[in-house]
Amino acid sequence: CESITKRLEDEWLEFCKENNLLDENILVIDSNLTDRDRKNIYGYNYFLNQCRELLNEYPEYGITDYKLVKSKRYNCFNNAPRDHRKILFKLLKDNDLLKYGIVSYRKFSWDTTDNPYYKTEEPIFLDELNPEDDWNDFRWFCFNKNYVDETYFNVVTESYPDWYKGYDDNEHRDLFITEKTCKALISQPFIVMGNRGTLKKLREWGFETYPELFDESYDLIEDGYERLKFIFEEVKKLCFMDIEELKDKYKSVIWKIKYNRNIMKNFKEDKFINEIKSRHPFLFGSENYIKEDSQERQRNFNQLNNIK
Repeated sequence: CESITKRLEDEWLEFCKENNLLDENILVIDSNLTDRDRKNIYGYNYFLNQCRELLNEYPEYGITDYKLVKSKRYNCFNNAPRDHRKILFKLLKDNDLLKYGIVSYRKFSWDTTDNPYYKTEEPIFLDELNPEDDWNDFRWFCFNKNYVDETYFNVVTESYPDWYKGYDDNEHRDLFITEKTCKALISQPFIVMGNRGTLKKLREWGFETYPELFDESYDLIEDGYERLKFIFEEVKKLCFMDIEELKDKYKSVIWKIKYNRNIMKNFKEDKFINEIKSRHPFLFGSENYIKEDSQERQRNFNQLNNIK
């Protein structure tokens, strides 16, 4: 399972209780990396492990142009219409900051947002990928190298941040780090709208972050909505920064991009998961899914990511 939040975990335990299931006999594996006190729910760092496999299989993946003259300040890619993405997009639009970035913003018929205020925005599509192509999984395929080359930093809108007002369960925080953050790690500076402590965890794993560009105290702001607004102000600051100053800051941190790529390529494997994969390989994705499904999938992956 990709994401079992603390709330969903409580519902699962209640389901087991109501149906006379011994939940301790069931192993649940997900990508929630928060500390847990239950041995039968295991947080697997799925996305970083998959990114490591991709980099070792395709060394060119994620390599970008470190030129100092770029056409835009930032990129911000938004596929599924989650509320925190709609709010951030609204802030960028209302403050006339879209012109400084390369931004995608999609809408789906299954969007069930209760507040109609967030349903009024027109979608913005980027022309590099067709959302109807069955070979496009909108994870590793949509790295969007051409757009990343033309921007100084990535505004990562993670999948499951604790952004909403009134969230005060500080004891049971979730921590999800997906391919969105992974792709930024190996390509350019970034600021991430994610769970509290995302940067802290990345630094514990040995990655470099970018306090030279952003006030990274946002990472430990407990209120998710306040964190979102703080992140917006940091993006706004860099949009209005003198371009020569931004170039100098970007140039000073290029080494971190290369350093992070090396950390990712050598990211520690999970021995417990490897044992399960050896017995049940169909349970986990890997770099093989790119070349196993079809020649068209492999051909398009190579073309989009400048892989020879």
